[in-house]
Amino acid sequence: RTFHTGGVATSDDITQGLPRVEELFEARKPKGCAVISEVSGRCTVPQNADKKTVQITDANGKVTEYAIPYTSRIMVHDGDMVESGQPLTEGSIYPQDLLSTKGLRAVEEYLVKEVQATYRTNGVEINDKHVEVIVRQMLRKVRIEDAGDTDMLPGEVVDIFKFEEANNKALEEDGV
Repeated sequence: RTFHTGGVATSDDITQGLPRVEELFEARKPKGCAVISEVSGRCTVPQNADKKTVQITDANGKVTEYAIPYTSRIMVHDGDMVESGQPLTEGSIYPQDLLSTKGLRAVEEYLVKEVQATYRTNGVEINDKHVEVIVRQMLRKVRIEDAGDTDMLPGEVVDIFKFEEANNKALEEDGV
């Protein structure tokens, strides 16, 4: 007798994508990660035999140069306009790089999109809200770098809501 699984993914199908999901949820730097632009502007891709680079000239004329690993494939061309946070090379985006250029919301969207893409590639449908709950919990803690006028300590890891509350309280006390 032959049984039909009815479109349900088998355990072998699901486990193929788990290393990528694990990499995303553990916020590890991916192998061969994309180089992303920290600024918006116009691209220049010099044809230099010594090194592989991409230069971005912003609206003020300031040039930012990115060293590109020889194994990476450049995705932008001379004259292209790029936005801050846009990948310049192929590869997975490192969430910390995206956080520093585009902010928390962009990281949330990227993580949900990547986790969903991994599962969908393996034939598994998961409602976005389930992945969003996990991502929200991942991004809920912040490390204090400068305590300012709060009672927090540098290096302390706190809930983002406690952090925002302390910041707002300090701003109110300073009359800002």
